[in-house]
Amino acid sequence: MMINSQWNGLPVASLGSSSLRAHARTHSGETAGDRLMTQIQLRIPPQYADNPILSQLVNYGVEFNIRAALLSKHSEESGWFDLALLGQAEQIQQALEYLRCCNIDIWFLDMAQDSWDYL
Repeated sequence: MMINSQWNGLPVASLGSSSLRAHARTHSGETAGDRLMTQIQLRIPPQYADNPILSQLVNYGVEFNIRAALLSKHSEESGWFDLALLGQAEQIQQALEYLRCCNIDIWFLDMAQDSWDYL
């Protein structure tokens, strides 16, 4: 894995693994040309409350839509986000690898079973 730079000690660019690429393809929903839409759920630990974790996803060419969120006014609790990611498979895979590198817990929506799978 290559980290290109850091912001407050967090990586802001990295290359992902082939297992994430395969997982993104397996758990993808709709397609728009060669772009995939993948639904994920994240748990962002409280120590990242002041870091722009989600905004870094655009650095990988991934568009995201926050479908739901559960946040506390205080940074003592984790933040939970349901996201829809849109991008090419490689872009989504790299964005997911960035999140994993930041120790963000990720679950994928399994469209066939309408349930969440932990990555």
